[in-house]
Amino acid sequence: MQGQFSNGRGQPQLVEWLAVFAGPSGNWMVDDLLPTLERAGVGPGMPNDGVGPDTSGLHAQLDQVVATARTELDSRRLAHDATIEHLLAEPTERLRSWVGRRHEQGSLVDESRRRERDRYTRDIRTDTEELIESMRTTGQLLVRVLAVLVGAT
Repeated sequence: MQGQFSNGRGQPQLVEWLAVFAGPSGNWMVDDLLPTLERAGVGPGMPNDGVGPDTSGLHAQLDQVVATARTELDSRRLAHDATIEHLLAEPTERLRSWVGRRHEQGSLVDESRRRERDRYTRDIRTDTEELIESMRTTGQLLVRVLAVLVGAT
């Protein structure tokens, strides 16, 4: 499966490749995709007899599998968002400091220049705040089921 969250600009922000499978006690488990493919022996030398397996029983489990993936991806998003917030803290503080300095320096210029300077400061602050906000994860999770692996029958 692939799960993807985007940022405010519609760019992929967090993309995860997962495998969801039934554990030994029948509960659903999640792992990263590549180690799961290696354990399953998926690779160029894997035999393919061209006969598709019966997947009718698997279709009934799809909702549970997707729900399990969503839960895992929501958890990963929380960790990812904490990292993003940490990265955005410094530019946010730099902007706040710059606006404060501009405000203090504004008292040193005449009224007409101060209005022009305040408008410029406001425009830069607004544009920068919008840019910073657009870097945060937003929107709904997109989950794609890419493949279903079944053992030999």
